[in-house]
Amino acid sequence: MLFTIQAYLEDYLSKRNLVDSDGYAVRLANLYFYQRSSKDIPQFLRSVRRIKTVLFANNGIGNRAEFERSLVRRLDNNFQKKKAANVSRRYGVRKENHPALVEDNDRRLVRGIQTRS
Repeated sequence: MLFTIQAYLEDYLSKRNLVDSDGYAVRLANLYFYQRSSKDIPQFLRSVRRIKTVLFANNGIGNRAEFERSLVRRLDNNFQKKKAANVSRRYGVRKENHPALVEDNDRRLVRGIQTRS
C-alpha cells in the first residue's frame, strides 16, 4: 500500500509537470501511510506542512496550504477505507435486501441469506 501511495503521488506530480527533485512524494507517502489514520485533517495538514521541501519554490506554487489540502483530499478519496453502514462486513451485500442481516446483526450466515432471497 505504501508504494501504491508513493506511485500515485509521483504520477500526480508528473502529470502536472511538477519536478520533485527532493523526494517530496516519498516523504508525503510515508507520512500518509503511517500517520493519517491516527490524526484528523487539521492535525495531519500540520504534519504535512512540516515536511521541508523545495518543490513549491522550484515549481512556482504560490499557495502551498491549498495545494497540500487538495493533495490530502485526493489521497483520502483514493486510499481511505470506504465506510458504508448498509453493507455487510462479511459478504458485501446490502442489508435492506436481506432481512436475516437486519434482524440478527450478531450472526450472519450464508444459509440465512440464501434461503430468504
